[in-house]
Amino acid sequence: MLHFGIDIGTSTVKLLILDQKSVLGSWEEPHHEQPAATLCKGLAEMEKHISEPEFAVGFTGIHAQFFHQRLPGSGFLEDIPAIVEGTKLLAPDAKSIIEIGSQGSRFITRLSQVPQFATNGHCAGGTGSFFEDQMSRLGLPMESYSELTEQAKSIPRLSGRCAVFAKTDIIHRQQEGVPTPDILLGLCYAMIKNYKATIVRTLPLEKPVAFCGGVTKNKGVIRAIKDVFELGEEELKVPEYAVFSSAIGAALHAEGNFTIKDIQNAAVFVPPVRSKVWNALQETPDKIVEEPTVLGKVESQKCALGIDIGSTSTDLVIIGENGELLDYQYLRTAGNPEAAVRKGFSSIRKRFGELQFRAVGVTGSGRERIGRMIGADAVRDEITSQAAGAVHCVPEADTVFEIGGQDSKYIHLQNGEVAEFQMNKICAAGTGSFIEEQAARMGIPVTEFGPLALTAESPANLGERCTVFIETAIAAAFAEGTKQADIAAGLCYSIVQNYLHKVVGSKPVGNHIVLQGGVAYNPGIVAAFRAFYGKRITVNPFFPISGAYGVALLAQDVVKDAKSCFVGFDFSGEEIHLDTTNEIVRKNIEFYHQTEKLLLDGYSGKRDPKKKTVGVPFVLMIHKFFPIANAFFHSLGYNVILSEPTNEDTIRLSQEYASGETCYPVKLIYGHMKQLIDQKVDYIFLPSIHTMKHETSRVEHNYGCVYMQTAAASVAKVMKLEEKGITLLNPIFDLDFGKDAMAAAMLGLGKILGIAKPLCAKALLSGAMAVRKHTNAVEKQGKLLLDSLKPEDKVLVLITRNYGVCNTSFKTRARTSTNNPKLGGT
Repeated sequence: MLHFGIDIGTSTVKLLILDQKSVLGSWEEPHHEQPAATLCKGLAEMEKHISEPEFAVGFTGIHAQFFHQRLPGSGFLEDIPAIVEGTKLLAPDAKSIIEIGSQGSRFITRLSQVPQFATNGHCAGGTGSFFEDQMSRLGLPMESYSELTEQAKSIPRLSGRCAVFAKTDIIHRQQEGVPTPDILLGLCYAMIKNYKATIVRTLPLEKPVAFCGGVTKNKGVIRAIKDVFELGEEELKVPEYAVFSSAIGAALHAEGNFTIKDIQNAAVFVPPVRSKVWNALQETPDKIVEEPTVLGKVESQKCALGIDIGSTSTDLVIIGENGELLDYQYLRTAGNPEAAVRKGFSSIRKRFGELQFRAVGVTGSGRERIGRMIGADAVRDEITSQAAGAVHCVPEADTVFEIGGQDSKYIHLQNGEVAEFQMNKICAAGTGSFIEEQAARMGIPVTEFGPLALTAESPANLGERCTVFIETAIAAAFAEGTKQADIAAGLCYSIVQNYLHKVVGSKPVGNHIVLQGGVAYNPGIVAAFRAFYGKRITVNPFFPISGAYGVALLAQDVVKDAKSCFVGFDFSGEEIHLDTTNEIVRKNIEFYHQTEKLLLDGYSGKRDPKKKTVGVPFVLMIHKFFPIANAFFHSLGYNVILSEPTNEDTIRLSQEYASGETCYPVKLIYGHMKQLIDQKVDYIFLPSIHTMKHETSRVEHNYGCVYMQTAAASVAKVMKLEEKGITLLNPIFDLDFGKDAMAAAMLGLGKILGIAKPLCAKALLSGAMAVRKHTNAVEKQGKLLLDSLKPEDKVLVLITRNYGVCNTSFKTRARTSTNNPKLGGT
């Protein structure tokens, strides 16, 4: 009997006929959110391959359940089992599967046992849609992608996370003259690296590997998989019918006896009735958003300059002594912040002459480099600058919603100061790019999108989805007869939903919300925010330039009556670095770094091959407890190896192996542990902090956060230390119970190491002496600093955890001058 496999996925219908495990025919076509009509078309095409009046039918795919229920007695298989069963027929010796389709990506391994698998989330970054989106932007047919990659001569570095953000990289590479074939191949490598980092993660890659799904047609991806996963020609299998692996799996599990007519009858589709969720958007006459108004006259030595250098745009703002807006410019960064700033300076000079600014501030992603080039008086992060701009315009502000082209920020304010903030992850769904992309696809000029949305009578409920994947919901809405205006309004609601759920989350939203950022140009989005918050929300009058405006205010506060450090419009392009030749500055820097040297006093890092080695990851509270660990294990006769201070390789490894979203210090444990694993240590020592000691606390016990209590064990499990023959030494420290409790925890390691308690007690004494020596040295250092202070000295005190002061990747770059020579940390 013939077996008919039907795979109805998120974007494509695939049909395949099997006879005794031999493929008689196959057919595929995108369904554009009309799977029933596409299925009927495919059935007509497949009739020529069917030699028997009846056959068994099996369904699979995200849209197949409906048809399976309409055809009682047919078979159904979920997507993962279908892929596995189909691949076993196509590549019997495969032990792992890389499956990449239009909107879904899966990795399946250990096929000879109970398979383990991982899938993509609501992001197009690791799917075929990623390529479709980029080809659409480049104006090239998708069919030519594979052929073009074969012409590539280099592999440029591009973003592979968000399909929308990759656009910025493509534009930059085009401006640099990188050929299109090279860009396309770079995208293949970017996507596969993203697939490995976000989907495969720590799952074992067992060879040989079968590559299945629609993306198998792309030779550039095949090349990238081989290189990224280090696979030889025989270790990567791309079967003839790799595109149809799921359909084959469904066919192998087909059931019943049916005719083509039976399936066609089951495909009669009644579109669902969409329930009304959103109210029509409304814009009140007194709340119409307008361009910032320029007031006053630009006068030399009486105005301040603020510059916001973002990934897509560079804003320059000139303000007066009282914060009045005197001039502003919006320029495209175009991958060259320096050129954008020079263009802005040229415009200022042409219109106002050789201005002397009272103060100059820089913010944005390019602030550090440009700030050093132009001699900025204030170099501030975006959060601080946006908050300053909001509070100046709305003094009672307690919440800031800032949404730009590719970034979105939430800021919680208390008494005009930043109390908490959150930024978007690597996703464009809650940013201005979300609307730009959809407007372009719908053929609506961005300037007309908002006004169109305001005419909607019944906004469509399109949900919260990736900027690329929401095309599916839009196509479905159009297929159901939804008006363009209703879809535009639905998209305005979607960007607000995405922002509130993915950025704001459960964080507090006050009664005085300031909305700023370029999206406020869109009256539809402003109206959607007002639908949620009503009169609680106010649009900053300087909404498109709020970052530059805020940093100009901050620069004025820094300079006051002093002279600006601004070097002028004709800056050389050389970065002005801290003058470390200055004796006072040099001594200050040396004094600051002395704490790190004291922590490592007595540590050699040498290994005796006759001894076992204890590896210590340089993370978290090790920045406090390393002296005791070093002395304790050395006294017991072990080598002690401390992982290197956090560097780019550590960060890369952490991103690759981290199995969830945690705070940055905890995520770094993965990278440090991997570096110790690669050094083939026998043990890894990392204590857990159960309780903390706080002198002024009034509660009975002060507990460490859940990660401080569990991170060591959970990371060790992910890194499979036990399978690698490495033992985790993980004492539980109850620091509020004092020295005795900590001593008992360390002595407990003796049982794991097989060392008698008296020897451990002696080693612990050595550890205690090392801690006492270190503590005395640090206190002495602090006393030296305090004794050296003069009444006129300014001191910057960093109050944070030990790892916040000592870890090189956390440090704030302190701008120090001969007038501010003292820098301390606690």
